[in-house]
Amino acid sequence: MKEFLSKLPDADKILSLSADRLDSFLLVSMYERVSNPDPIANKYFYRAELENLFPVSVIFSVEKRAKLNSILAESFQRLIAQNFVMPASGQSEGVMTLTEKGKSTAPIVNLDSKTPLANIAGKTKPEVQAQEFVDQSMDFVRHAIDIYRQMVKGSHGVSLLNRWPLLSGFSFKYTEYQNTGIFLIFDTPHSPGINFSTLPPVLPEVLDNLDWSDSTKESIRHKMGLAYHIKPRDAVMFRLPTDRMSEEIDCIMEKHESTMGLAPMKIFLSHKGADKPLVRNFKATLQLLGFDPWLDEDAMAAGTNLERGLLKGFQDSCGAVFFITPNYVDEGYLAKEVDYAVQEKMKKNERFSIITLVLTDNTGKKGTAPELLHTYVWKEPKTDLEAIREIIRALPIEVGPIQWRTV
Repeated sequence: MKEFLSKLPDADKILSLSADRLDSFLLVSMYERVSNPDPIANKYFYRAELENLFPVSVIFSVEKRAKLNSILAESFQRLIAQNFVMPASGQSEGVMTLTEKGKSTAPIVNLDSKTPLANIAGKTKPEVQAQEFVDQSMDFVRHAIDIYRQMVKGSHGVSLLNRWPLLSGFSFKYTEYQNTGIFLIFDTPHSPGINFSTLPPVLPEVLDNLDWSDSTKESIRHKMGLAYHIKPRDAVMFRLPTDRMSEEIDCIMEKHESTMGLAPMKIFLSHKGADKPLVRNFKATLQLLGFDPWLDEDAMAAGTNLERGLLKGFQDSCGAVFFITPNYVDEGYLAKEVDYAVQEKMKKNERFSIITLVLTDNTGKKGTAPELLHTYVWKEPKTDLEAIREIIRALPIEVGPIQWRTV
């Protein structure tokens, strides 16, 4: 390896930075730069294979890695243009060498037969440099963020743009899973410029061996967020076809509206006044679990117009739970609450749940659900614990990952 590096135009700089050992990631990057015109198709992250060859790897700082990568890129471009050519056809499959004009060198590394390196035999230089992939990625993410900015502006006005996640600065990393590109976009409001880097493909076990599909996309997004420590102001974006980019931007918007406290995520608790003690217990349990239940006696200040307060409660909610006891009669404001819930369901679709719990009193008498609620989730729990379970199962939101309590 040292002998090979010594032939590069910037050998002294490279050797001084690498300390006689190239980091395995950078070694792969070297091959990628001079071999395959498609950086993604190349699948150049043969890290384990390379670490078998070079078990003692240097751990580079970000600055040193960037500097060495820059030197390698310039050095290889001059190397290929001036002194070296790619091996002629007939080279053993999976083996790449650089052949100096008039001389021959031993293979640098022997990768498995899946590598496409043998397919580029005879080419005098890469058809597409790694920088082009970087430029394409930067353009893709910039375009997405531009669309996102306009979407935020249209939905929430210009006053929030400077405080909105990603819109005052971002960096991103690229990886892939089962041939689908994934951008991990990080909010960096105090850092000028855009930083970009690549990561090895995601191992299947990181995502519980899920197969990529539209039905598993959100599960994969969630698991990527946990694995790569994505924070509330960051985003995970899949590189889908252009005509589906809006799907990804919608997902980012929903996440950041929640982060900014603008997403309707309360749970409206509809009940008859006589059942207030029962509903208070449900409210306390939901709060303990991390949800934000809406109860009229707590949510509406004295003097609030009742109808207007109820409407605001539904607008701020992502679900309504109707406690149907024998006391519940579909009349007056209770009828209004049913109407408001149906309106919110039509407006928010899967982002709003209507949950009807038909309960039995101490005498064995059962409540009667209003006809408008018959087409929605309708359960007859026998215990309060079963009722809580039904509420949690039906809601469109969930609480976060388990963690240690903070004192």
